[in-house]
Amino acid sequence: AKDGSTVWAEDASGKTIASGESGVDDASVIQSAVNLGGVIFIKAGDYILNQKIGLVSNLRLIGEGIGKTNFKKTGNDVAFVGYDVENVVLQDFYFDAQGYESTGAGGTYCAACIAFQASATKPLYNIHLKRIKTYNGVGAHIRFGAGSEQDPGDSPDLENTHRNVIIERVICEENPSTGTNPTLLIESANGVVLRDCYVKGSGMDYESCIALDGKNIWAYNCKAEHGREAIRLEVWKRDLRNIHIIGGEFKYCRAGVDIYPNAKEIYITGAKFYRIYGRAVATWGTGNYENIRVENCLFVESGYPDMGTSSLEICGDSARNIVICKNIFVNNGFGTDSRAICIFRGDYVIIKNNIIIDDRSSGYPVIGIEFREHNITNVICTENL
Repeated sequence: AKDGSTVWAEDASGKTIASGESGVDDASVIQSAVNLGGVIFIKAGDYILNQKIGLVSNLRLIGEGIGKTNFKKTGNDVAFVGYDVENVVLQDFYFDAQGYESTGAGGTYCAACIAFQASATKPLYNIHLKRIKTYNGVGAHIRFGAGSEQDPGDSPDLENTHRNVIIERVICEENPSTGTNPTLLIESANGVVLRDCYVKGSGMDYESCIALDGKNIWAYNCKAEHGREAIRLEVWKRDLRNIHIIGGEFKYCRAGVDIYPNAKEIYITGAKFYRIYGRAVATWGTGNYENIRVENCLFVESGYPDMGTSSLEICGDSARNIVICKNIFVNNGFGTDSRAICIFRGDYVIIKNNIIIDDRSSGYPVIGIEFREHNITNVICTENL
């Protein structure tokens, strides 16, 4: 708690366990409380973090809400970090990184605000972030990573690095253009739920809004805008499979959902893509893909304002079991060589019950559905309008 010039922490009995000068000793007092574990309440106030807070296992850290319990960074290191921890809940905070970075001088963990890091010896279990807003941090605001403290990019080939992670009603805004990591970054995960999150990047020429790496990941009703990709599904040292993007809105990015090589079991349902400058949903030109399903999505003005593009494109060395059904495409493509749906490769492809609308009077040369090359077999293309 804070009162005038003093900051202090009390235990459950009301006994003071640490105190100091407000604005100078905030971080050390919070660390003293965190070291005890258990349930910790941080009352409303502006807390200055001049050093990182090391989280411990079996911790529940609760503020009074976004805009009430506020943390402000004063340097280039991460604000909160959990290294090889489990059973941690963080909720009801606001982080202002004040334009500080997450890497470089003094920086570790490659995250400006919150980082969870797994070593080579054990996964992280049961992490829950709820009702948190991060603002104005360079690079990743929130990162779940793997590797050593000294080199967080040196990830071991550890399966299931992060297990049972829930991120809900989290807002990440303003990643300045010098950022070198996606704003919300999850690596090497098995069992993650993102729900009702909003991420705003630094512009389509810079980094992604959200990057997901792992398997068994669900993103419900999330929104992302102004990034290089709205969501990047990337394969690092593990399989990328069983990823569900359900609902949500993605706009003003260079790409919508960018699916990296060798992904499997990618399901995109009920999402809206608005004014994605390039491809709204696409696989890469290399790699082998299996079980990609896109249905009940809305694609509006892909390529705006001057790009000829495909709203939905499947390519690669091979692509098997592709289903594209019940989507609506409206006024997509703003240059030559524009298509609503383009298939370069495919075996067992179903394209059915899609609606393609172009009611513009400007005469853009748009193709509805195009099978671009000859390595396409076992196709059902029917009842599209």
